[in-house]
Amino acid sequence: ITDFMYVGGAAVAQDPELLKAHGITHIVNCAADACRNYFPNQFTYMKLHLLDSAGEDLIHVLYEVIEFVEQCRKAGGTVFIHCHQGVSRSTSLTSQKGGGAAAWFRPGCSISAPPRSRRTQT
Repeated sequence: ITDFMYVGGAAVAQDPELLKAHGITHIVNCAADACRNYFPNQFTYMKLHLLDSAGEDLIHVLYEVIEFVEQCRKAGGTVFIHCHQGVSRSTSLTSQKGGGAAAWFRPGCSISAPPRSRRTQT
């Protein structure tokens, strides 16, 4: 998304070396019912209990997510926003930003896990 914001899924959220390789300091977990905060002693988390449903109202957490990301950015950190698969909740939250803050977005800032033989609290 940007040089300080990445989007992905649970497989990446479970890989501390990959997260550290991308300089991740903060994590927004959009799927707290399906994914735990895997490394609470290594990263600063925001935990969201959002359903993977077209009827899920993301607006009620949007401003809290923006504030969390802005605090991370201002501190010189990098945030990883994830849900279970990295295609619905996490990407919806980042695209909600839009409008006057379009400077947040830049193509090519997603993290993919290397191939393998898976409501607000902070």
